[in-house]
Formats: sequence, structure tokens, C-alpha cells
Amino acid sequence: MQTVASKRILEDLKELRDRLDSLIETLEIMSDEELMESLRRSETQPEKREFREFLKELDIDA
Repeated sequence: MQTVASKRILEDLKELRDRLDSLIETLEIMSDEELMESLRRSETQPEKREFREFLKELDIDA
């Protein structure tokens, strides 16, 4: 019975460690001002598309 409890505790600790690692990584990213500015700029950029589609929109045969 004690081994089952010990195994569950170890699994919980691993899950907690994974969540903490994820939170730390998120905080590190958010504290990088240059990266955050780049992300904000990327949100306003137009979506990428096929070049042929762009030419068709301009009525240019390719």
C-alpha cells in the first residue's frame, strides 16, 4: 500500500515540476521585451499566402 502511495506522490511531483517549468518559461518569454515587441508586430502583419494567388488577385498571369 505504501508503494502505491509513494508512486502516486512521485507522479504528482513530476507533474508539478512540469507545470512549474512551463510557468517559468512563460515568464522568461514575457520578460523579454524585444521578443514581446516582435510578437506584437507579427500580429498586425498580413497572413502569408501563395505568390500565385497574389498575382491572380492583381490580374497578372504567371
